[in-house]
Amino acid sequence: METQNNYKTGNEVIDKYLEEIKSNKILEDFFDIVCDMIIEDKETVEYDLKSLMEQGESNYELLPFAVDGTGSVYALLNNEKVGYIGSEGETGIIANNFKNFLSILIVCQMVCDYRNQNLKTESSFFEILKIQDNPYNDKDNQKNIERKREVENFIKKHNLETNPKNIYKLFKEAASTEPKFIIKALSDDYEDSSQLFDI
Repeated sequence: METQNNYKTGNEVIDKYLEEIKSNKILEDFFDIVCDMIIEDKETVEYDLKSLMEQGESNYELLPFAVDGTGSVYALLNNEKVGYIGSEGETGIIANNFKNFLSILIVCQMVCDYRNQNLKTESSFFEILKIQDNPYNDKDNQKNIERKREVENFIKKHNLETNPKNIYKLFKEAASTEPKFIIKALSDDYEDSSQLFDI
């Protein structure tokens, strides 16, 4: 497994975002519950990545920073792009940088919902977007107001993209990156990773 030798170097790219999210309970809950991005400590995410990488080798250097509810891991690839290592043996590139990743996550919500879906056209992408839950549908209206305010402030502060057409362009550009993000099996008892997105 190829991992980042200097965690701090890669973490400097995303640390300000993660710390801001973790310091705001409303934002942290939004990314956890709505987007299924759970920010864990370094030791936990590295352990989770190691478990997924058993008998496998990545063609990118990996710096894990979060997990999701399926046991999958989000990681920086070569200190730049954001990739996904799925618990079912799939890999994919989500965004070309962390800022784009946050934009995509806020609009698209759960990455695993796009697994093996036809994303080759803008219209097919929008069909999946339509079935996403409203992130402000809590029965407690005050919570909805607070969540919407905090998320909108976060978007504005970091100048994140929210236009679905532009999000699709960012997503498609990243997911189509060559070389593809692959976990190569080191044993005949395992298989190479499959591609997460059909794009």
